[in-house]
Amino acid sequence: MQGLGGVQYISEYFVRRMTIRKSNIFPRTAQPYLKSSIMANDKSNSIWSYNPSIAPAIAVAILYLIPTCILFWQTVIRYRSYFFLCVVFGSALEVGGYIARAVSTRQVDEIVIDSHSNILATRC
Repeated sequence: MQGLGGVQYISEYFVRRMTIRKSNIFPRTAQPYLKSSIMANDKSNSIWSYNPSIAPAIAVAILYLIPTCILFWQTVIRYRSYFFLCVVFGSALEVGGYIARAVSTRQVDEIVIDSHSNILATRC
């Protein structure tokens, strides 16, 4: 197989990588090389590679909630431009994502809450 060169090297790399992670395809924790010396609340099963705080998460949720309420009032009550409800809905999903982010800072080992915050806040 001398003619393949780089292709063989890349395939060997992925084979080695899969054999390392074969027993842990869907890990509940961060990979060891991503973990810092100070984990969230010093728990070994944390999904975070840092120590999350709840205050910024709540502050950002409130900062998104205020314009969302103003946008809802302007769209539904003042101008009655119902075609713009998709933007109000997306903004409400952002607020829900940041609320889930605030909840996930207290439950650092739950992947479900973190995935909901990622889906709602960043995929809108």
